[in-house]
Amino acid sequence: MTVAALPPAESGLAPTADTIETEFAPPGEARRVVNVILTSHGERFVEVAAGAAHTCALRSDGVIECWGEDRAGQAPLRRKAGEGHFEQVSAAAARSCALRNDATIECWGDVPVGMRRITIQIGRWSLWGPLTRVSVGAYVCGLRMFVKEDAGIRDGAGQCWWASPLDPTVTPHVLRGEDPDDYRSISLTEVTMLTTQGACALREDGAVQCWAVDGPPVRRAELGSFITVDAGAEHVCAVREDGTAECWTGGEPTPAAPPVRSATVGTYVAVSAGTDFTCALRDDGAVECWGSSNWGQAPALATAAERSFTQVSAGGTHTCALRHDGVIECWGLNDQGQAPAIRRAGDP
Repeated sequence: MTVAALPPAESGLAPTADTIETEFAPPGEARRVVNVILTSHGERFVEVAAGAAHTCALRSDGVIECWGEDRAGQAPLRRKAGEGHFEQVSAAAARSCALRNDATIECWGDVPVGMRRITIQIGRWSLWGPLTRVSVGAYVCGLRMFVKEDAGIRDGAGQCWWASPLDPTVTPHVLRGEDPDDYRSISLTEVTMLTTQGACALREDGAVQCWAVDGPPVRRAELGSFITVDAGAEHVCAVREDGTAECWTGGEPTPAAPPVRSATVGTYVAVSAGTDFTCALRDDGAVECWGSSNWGQAPALATAAERSFTQVSAGGTHTCALRHDGVIECWGLNDQGQAPAIRRAGDP
């Protein structure tokens, strides 16, 4: 099949088709349309993030939509980045944060005033480059580039910010490597926050390094290297090069954190750790979950109603997954409206 973009609609008020799918046809023969993907005003979701009892998703136009519990203001229906747009979103507990295209972080919900907008000045002589990723949990952490051109160093390093209601001053704390004087020892490619405390990051050498987390500070895969990592409330899971998952806590293994987990079919390509459960995306677009599932948040297998999943996010007691067509499917506890069966961009 081929996928072709349709031209934008003349009126922004009418729904438009983002793409059409057609069957292959020999030269000179007409192609038969087999699927038309409709989304409100031509937008679709490109990323989803599940919090404790709310969910936020990034649209293709850089606008964020949220739904579910909003007592702390963590789930506004629409949120725009002023004159710019958002590029990434993260949600945890009763707070949400997003990375803007001007490399600043914007947070809302249960966050001190001083953390609602994190602006990092990049001066001429600064050794720090712009932010490229953000993760929210107990604190807010971002991934930045450490640049020292005269030494030939351009490595990713992590910085975290936190403030208390009594002291809203936001001070960056650098996530240092095993050698605190050598940033090259901690070239990071991902950063993730626990919702209780601490942070973990994937290093360029395939190891996972954690700070303020029980257990060894550096964990290396038993086989090969890790390719992605995610932290939940009190456990961490990472996918290895061979497509299996390793999980750990500060103590004994739990149902949410088995030492090794293999996909029932194929391999894992991504993992998301929730409160006391974990979900992983398989290479065939299906999702497997394990751990606590008293609300149906961790089914052994979840497949998309249409097409396949491209991302999964495990929250407090619910899970949401992004389909290939930009539609989100959720399951688990839905007492606050955080887990609708189907959510399309632009839905009220």
